[in-house]
Amino acid sequence: MKYLLFTISFCFFCCCAFGQSSMSLEQAGSYTENGKPVPESVREINDINDILTPYLGTWNSSYGDKSIEIFIYRDRFEGEYSNINEDRINFTYKIFDLNNNVLISSESPGLRYAFGLYYRPSTSDYILYLRDACRDNKSVILRPYTELTYGGVGNVEKMKFIVMPPIMGGTYSSLDNFSNCSSVADLLPSNEVLTLTKQ
Repeated sequence: MKYLLFTISFCFFCCCAFGQSSMSLEQAGSYTENGKPVPESVREINDINDILTPYLGTWNSSYGDKSIEIFIYRDRFEGEYSNINEDRINFTYKIFDLNNNVLISSESPGLRYAFGLYYRPSTSDYILYLRDACRDNKSVILRPYTELTYGGVGNVEKMKFIVMPPIMGGTYSSLDNFSNCSSVADLLPSNEVLTLTKQ
């Protein structure tokens, strides 16, 4: 009987430790934060705990003489090189002047949506990559939170939006001539925290 229990326990341990084909965003984020690759057996990284849900939707903020509106959506990323399918978030954006004219958007030439890199469980935020047509690429850190309204009646969903130097390289604009490029980086505050409000 002891031998049978030992064999079953050993098989269960081996399946859990060495045969893990999927993991949560939090688990994958812990590997990334510690500078380690996810185990080779992992083929899926899933948002099983709905970590991404608070990020989703339309958000906006004003800063200086501009305002920004972003739309965050969930995406299923299928890795070309890693063979890992992963739940991620991306966002499209528009930056406006004081008269509500669009100065630049993710649909401008040489630009595109910001794409998700990974979730950081230690700080409960998400890091994305924002490509710039003038090769001034940036990283964006998003951290949602809930703020009580005055008098404690109701809550307002907010998000910290931080633009920083890129944490990865290798993704550049497809434009050949940068003299007429559109720089989203020039229109965003760098190394400052914007507070976005959910619409």
